[in-house]
Amino acid sequence: MLKVAAATALMTGLLLATGARPHPAAPQADSRIAEIAAASPCARHRWPGRGRAPVGYIKGVALTYAKSFCESRAGGTAVDIMRRPLTRNGQDALVHYQSTLAAHGVNVDSVAERLRALYTLGIGLGMRESSGNTTEGRDLTARRPTANSAEAGLFQTSFDSFNVSPALSQLFDQYRANTGRCLLDTFKEGIPRVITRPVFGTGPGADYQRFTRECPAFATEYVMVMLRVNRRHFGPINRREAEYFQPCNDMLREVEAAASCAP
Repeated sequence: MLKVAAATALMTGLLLATGARPHPAAPQADSRIAEIAAASPCARHRWPGRGRAPVGYIKGVALTYAKSFCESRAGGTAVDIMRRPLTRNGQDALVHYQSTLAAHGVNVDSVAERLRALYTLGIGLGMRESSGNTTEGRDLTARRPTANSAEAGLFQTSFDSFNVSPALSQLFDQYRANTGRCLLDTFKEGIPRVITRPVFGTGPGADYQRFTRECPAFATEYVMVMLRVNRRHFGPINRREAEYFQPCNDMLREVEAAASCAP
């Protein structure tokens, strides 16, 4: 369960500003990053069973990656977990996909490559879970859902994952304090339809579903932490159905060069 303060904040309702840039990239860097993403083979790729990603999904993940990349230079709870050494406890997605990464020449002993590989894998996961549509609601095939277990958003995470790592509540507080970072307008670009299916249940779990759908940049960073600490939350990862597409990694390398990491 959420801490009382966080749960109370969720239950009061969350009016999200949209389309704003992630700190600390400058506006011109944002524009260049979006251009890199839209023009990349990652954006043109046809994902198995899903087709092409909405262009806003690739742009939004690229912009969120720029934020994580810049923050990694100073360190911080969430990004430190994203790029930490491999953890062989059965919960680390990078370990689970290690043979795939090695086949693509990814050196997981490199801190920089770990962060880039993680986001690359996350892109594939989002395509399996929601086809890159941030407005996606819960899985209607799930049996006996509750407000806390109902999944939602780009990566189909649920409220019952919130206490897996302190970094997750840190991300929640960060985005709640500055909802202009949510990038909703960006992530919605090119989605075939807005899914209006209501959230499931009531209370903090329902509010979490709403927030993760309306704040896709938060959902993106959230899943990158989850992939390092609780990969079993994601069926497509466990079954290795999430595609690791190396050209997305190449795109993220270009994003690093374009990112403005001024304080």
